[in-house]
Amino acid sequence: MKKTKYIIIAVLTASLTILPVLSNESFAATNKVVTQKPSPEKNAETAVKSLEIQSKKLNSNIQAASKNFSSINSKTLANTKSAFTKTNKLVKGLKRGTVKTKLTNRVKKVSIIIENANKFNAAKLAGGRINQGKNDFVQYFDSSDLSYSSKYLNELKSILSKEVKYFNQLDPSLRATFNKKYYDPAYAYVLKYQNEVDISLIIDDFNSEYYNPSSFDKLRKQYKWIKDAINKLPDTKMKTDLKKRFNDIIGIPEKSLYQNFVDSPDTKLRVSLNSLYIGNTGNGKKYSMSYVEENDTFDELQSGQFKVYFSDGTSKIINNDKSTFISAGQTKEYTLSFETNNPNTEATLLEYGIGLNEKEPVTIRTLIWNIQAVEPVEY
Repeated sequence: MKKTKYIIIAVLTASLTILPVLSNESFAATNKVVTQKPSPEKNAETAVKSLEIQSKKLNSNIQAASKNFSSINSKTLANTKSAFTKTNKLVKGLKRGTVKTKLTNRVKKVSIIIENANKFNAAKLAGGRINQGKNDFVQYFDSSDLSYSSKYLNELKSILSKEVKYFNQLDPSLRATFNKKYYDPAYAYVLKYQNEVDISLIIDDFNSEYYNPSSFDKLRKQYKWIKDAINKLPDTKMKTDLKKRFNDIIGIPEKSLYQNFVDSPDTKLRVSLNSLYIGNTGNGKKYSMSYVEENDTFDELQSGQFKVYFSDGTSKIINNDKSTFISAGQTKEYTLSFETNNPNTEATLLEYGIGLNEKEPVTIRTLIWNIQAVEPVEY
């Protein structure tokens, strides 16, 4: 028994002697390997994953807000921006390589989501400003005083022009939604009142220059523009008011009398229509007339034109020579004739002035005669 016990002890002793004994330094070295810090690439990868999770929350928030025009959660946006700034710094600090390239692309996708959130917020603020501008316009615009109210229309147009750029930054479908909700209802007021306001302002300018002899060319262009523009307006109270204002300025053309000298405002000549014969032809009528132009000024003046209006709505200039001038103190007598080629058409009106146009109606400040047979008189 003693021998057996000895052998066992010897075996145990041998086993103990072959076990390694770790010193304090070796233990510390082993512990150091276990607690080693992650690499920069690993840190960046972890940060990007966390950023992507945060950006998904933000993207979901954008989608929800786009449907009902609610606000993007400011805390979610702020947290995503903060995480982006830190993560982007980590990725930029990596060494060049495949890992950095892949992480950079993933971070860029998040930056697009943040940019979309910023664009949405900017568009929503712009929409609020457009709504406010539209409400101010509705409150202050007065359709019975279009000229004064033009400033409110211009303010609304300015707001629309300034704010629509924020809508244009959105993707096409979201831009269309924003336009429908904010831009289109406001712009409808521009479409509704712009033409009437423009006409009103031109009438104001026309009125201010009406008695200025040097403005005949300008006035005649404005006269035609105003008449055509008013006729194109829809039948509303604004159209009726504009027409009345315009007619109050120009009045009803006053017919001149035959064989009476009348001062022509634009030629500055004194004009008298002395005689008018009306005879029948095979297919219509022939009109023969005589008239006198007298220059009692100290300047050489250009002779005027005659334009005839027919019962079928057509008109024609019957003396288009613009090279005739009347010297100071001179008096000249002329004869003219014209015919109609339809027995059912008659000449009804004569107009005298400068710069007459066959395509335009009776022009302002010209001389007008009703056509009727008149025998000549001796002077």
